[in-house]
Amino acid sequence: LRLGVIATLGPYYVPHLLPLLRGAYPQLRLQLTDSLTGSMLDSLRHDGLDMVFAALPVSGDGFACAPLFDEPFVAAFPAGHALGRRGNLAMPDLNGPDLLLLEDGHCLRDQALALCGAPARQARQRLATSLEMLWHMIGAGEGYSLIPRLALRNRSAWADLITLTPLPGASRTIGLVWRASDPRGAAFADFARFLRENVPDGCTAATCPPMGGAEKT
Repeated sequence: LRLGVIATLGPYYVPHLLPLLRGAYPQLRLQLTDSLTGSMLDSLRHDGLDMVFAALPVSGDGFACAPLFDEPFVAAFPAGHALGRRGNLAMPDLNGPDLLLLEDGHCLRDQALALCGAPARQARQRLATSLEMLWHMIGAGEGYSLIPRLALRNRSAWADLITLTPLPGASRTIGLVWRASDPRGAAFADFARFLRENVPDGCTAATCPPMGGAEKT
């Protein structure tokens, strides 16, 4: 199975995923790839991949999608930042000059802009090439950003540098995407149901769409 995972999910979800697959599908042979959403969907469209883990919804025709889980966002601030000391935050509060973003092409960049109400055309001078670099920039005091819940694992060494604040209602839906024309569609939908029943800690199972757990986009 040629499986693609978006770059802001792969390093944090795959360690949860692999033991599940070894236990439930011992004969499965995996070829894993991580990249940006657009390039992986293009590869999927041209039969370079079989399935892609992506943040839903995805754009483009000819895809079937099955939601898996909702992953909350938290706000990550440099220690001592004024917003990090506030008890209650609203998403528009984050639309300020210190908001850090990933480079263009990352779906997490678009989600952060949309949630914070910032215009997509707004110039940002400080952009991170990856989620790990974004985390390091926050720790260095360059600004703040939204961080997916799974990316917070094993971050205890950063406790003195970064303040984390929950953001109720702010999340992204992770799902499986495959070609709607793939004859294995029913098996892929079953695979999605299995994963939806085994979501990682800190996430909640996504609402299953009608008609057998998959919907075309």
